[in-house]
Amino acid sequence: MSKRKLTRLLAVSAISFSCLWLSVVPINKAWAQTSKEAEISTYIQQLKDRNGLVNYYAADALGKIGAEAVPALMATLKNKDPILRMGAAEALGKIGAEAKTAVPVLIEALKDNDSLVRWSAIDALSDIGAEAKFVIPSFIEALKDNDKYVRSRAIDALGNIGVEAKTAVPTLIGALKDNDKDVRSRAINALGEIGPEAKAAVPVLIEALKNDKYFRFSTADALVKIGERVEEVVPFWIEALKDKDGRDRAILALEKIGKKAKAAVPYLIEVLKNDKYFRFRAAIALEKIGAEAVPALIEALKGNDAIVRKHAAEALGRIGAEAKTAVPALIEALKDNDGYVSISAANALGSIGEDAKAAVPALIEALKGNNIILRCRAIDALSQIGKEEKAVVPALIEALKDNNSWVRMSAVDALGSIGEDAKTAVPDLITALNDKDVGVRYFAAAGLGSIGGESKAVIPLLIEGLKDKGKYNQEYALEKATDAFKVISQNFENKAVTMPIADLDQAISDLEKALQSFKNTQDKNLESSKDLEKAMPVLNATHNKKLESNIASINHSLDHLKKTRESRLLDRTLEWLAKHPLAIGGLICIIFFPFLWVKLSQVQQKPTA
Repeated sequence: MSKRKLTRLLAVSAISFSCLWLSVVPINKAWAQTSKEAEISTYIQQLKDRNGLVNYYAADALGKIGAEAVPALMATLKNKDPILRMGAAEALGKIGAEAKTAVPVLIEALKDNDSLVRWSAIDALSDIGAEAKFVIPSFIEALKDNDKYVRSRAIDALGNIGVEAKTAVPTLIGALKDNDKDVRSRAINALGEIGPEAKAAVPVLIEALKNDKYFRFSTADALVKIGERVEEVVPFWIEALKDKDGRDRAILALEKIGKKAKAAVPYLIEVLKNDKYFRFRAAIALEKIGAEAVPALIEALKGNDAIVRKHAAEALGRIGAEAKTAVPALIEALKDNDGYVSISAANALGSIGEDAKAAVPALIEALKGNNIILRCRAIDALSQIGKEEKAVVPALIEALKDNNSWVRMSAVDALGSIGEDAKTAVPDLITALNDKDVGVRYFAAAGLGSIGGESKAVIPLLIEGLKDKGKYNQEYALEKATDAFKVISQNFENKAVTMPIADLDQAISDLEKALQSFKNTQDKNLESSKDLEKAMPVLNATHNKKLESNIASINHSLDHLKKTRESRLLDRTLEWLAKHPLAIGGLICIIFFPFLWVKLSQVQQKPTA
């Protein structure tokens, strides 16, 4: 074959293949589109299958297809077959938020002649998450429906919307007189979910609490959620405490009522003493009631049951400063034969804080006992009770000699928490920098930093210590490190003007290294922080807020040091020049001599007139 024929053959082949490809691609796309439409159509037809299982799986399949199925389902909502219309509404609900374009059609379906279609449309609107302002009027109208199931579905939907459904309150109050028990029950729950905005319903609910024996629990729950006239509900919950079946619910309600549930204190104390299953929850409810529960908890602290005494001490600790009248009883509890009770008492005294200063001698005495955990908790309590008590710092310095590393670590940490008022402990903390335990060494460094002494010695230890996965908690260690560097950086900032340039440069370098170390440690602890946030969201939020505040303060000090460094360089240059006038003269000559030489040359070369 000649070269010319080969070229022609290749050209024709290329054109043929191009044409074939151009014709196939649209066909493939059209085929795919037709295939998807056929699949949707098949599932829609299955929605009218009398076999409930087939119907369910068809709706589920359409839900998985998602937005592509919405137009066909919207059209199906206008089909003559009510079973198909109901199935279409269910499928749109399963699609969820992607079916928002179907909201107007579903609202129209609330007027459908078939009640099954109407309540399916209500469910779908709830599942889609349609904007409240569009659906609330329609749901309110649905409360007038002749079918009780439609009314029930509409009430549930309003309850799910919550406070935004406050305009439905009058209609829901009317539903409390509905002939159907289920409708009345759901109306009570919906009013509770709307919360304080449903306060107009309180008189009716109070009346129902007295007269409607079927829904007393749900009515009492709703009144607690609304939060008006809750003291009138307390007697009901007190009665419920006497019944094991209703006790759990009653304790939870009294916990939510809080201070206004003071009449329930004696009954909660009975639960604390006699019900091993609910005594912990009863103690939490007493804590929420607060100061009014303190006298009863003090009495419980003197009881024969160690578990009751422990829970009483814990509750007093959670009440905090309002439980200061319990200090004498808690001091006595420090000597309890049960270690858990004495530990809980020490924790409680620490939580009460400065008002527990009468406990200082007893806490110092507890440092001499055999219970390691009690010694640690006593140290924590001493640091919380306050720096103003002169005996606290010497006692903590003495605790640095304890045989147990956990106790020594608690002591160095406590001295750091006290801050500048623990300056007498600086020599002992410097000694603790050589402790055989890594945790003691680290927190001694953090303590020295927080007190404001020996910055040069502790900075490398604090930075390196964050890389050491010792026995101390890394999150807590990071917090303590930022506490220390906050004080160190502020001290640097205060001395920046008088510091030698070399020291200023070192301070800037140290703070930059520290900030980078903090960032690295935060990145490593990211996953554990997520777990902590799930378990203890409030605690984790507080920890993060403190870290952010400390790091922001350190950054501020670093910026100040850098600005001072820049200004100090100019100042030092001018100062040196002032002390060396000959150098200034020489510099002027060097700069201006060439200029003067050129000018003089020009004058000499200028022709005379």
